[in-house]
Amino acid sequence: MDVMKFLYYVINQLLEKLREKWSKVEKQPYPAMYSSTYGGIILDPALMVIPIDDHMVHRGHGVFDTVIILNGHMYCSSSLMTREGS
Repeated sequence: MDVMKFLYYVINQLLEKLREKWSKVEKQPYPAMYSSTYGGIILDPALMVIPIDDHMVHRGHGVFDTVIILNGHMYCSSSLMTREGS
């Protein structure tokens, strides 16, 4: 079996197992997800994966930052922008 056929087989087996797992869930918790891997909106829960090297996963990017809007402007935006490197 050549490498491409093997990879195709393994990927199909993985997707089949993921879809089987999600088919047993009564209410799907996530209706959709934007995937930077696929470059669009994903509706299939089996494809809703995040690469392990994504900065959100191992550095917490985008998780802890919040912005307060006061009178139509970001409050203390200079400290946020300095920290973000903008």
